[in-house]
Amino acid sequence: MSEAYTFTIRTPQAVVFEGPLLGVRVPSETGLVGLRPGAEPMVLVVIAGLVVLRSSEGERFAASAGGLLHHDRTSATLLTPFAVVGSSEEAMLAELAEMFATPGSELSARRQLLELESRILREVRQQPNAPPSARHHD
Repeated sequence: MSEAYTFTIRTPQAVVFEGPLLGVRVPSETGLVGLRPGAEPMVLVVIAGLVVLRSSEGERFAASAGGLLHHDRTSATLLTPFAVVGSSEEAMLAELAEMFATPGSELSARRQLLELESRILREVRQQPNAPPSARHHD
């Protein structure tokens, strides 16, 4: 069993992280999943949350919007729509805050679309002839 394996976090725009790791902890619908070099190959659905990256230098942290993780015995790749990585929890949170504040970013566009969707749903629910399913949908 090898001591480290290559781990990659890839978004549609860029490779956010790539490097040798001793272990990774990712959030899934059934709880946290730990991955180590030499472990059984798997494909895993990752939910949005904190990813902990453990290397010989210490821990790093990533905030991920979830995605699909492919793990084999020598490498793993997390494909996600969005992720930021920091050398500490504080650095990762600062990167995340900066991304949310960046005008024109994909996150900003998604936030605006969610706000628009919420407004549309409120307006549809207020219509007197709206179907019952639209009035009670959250």
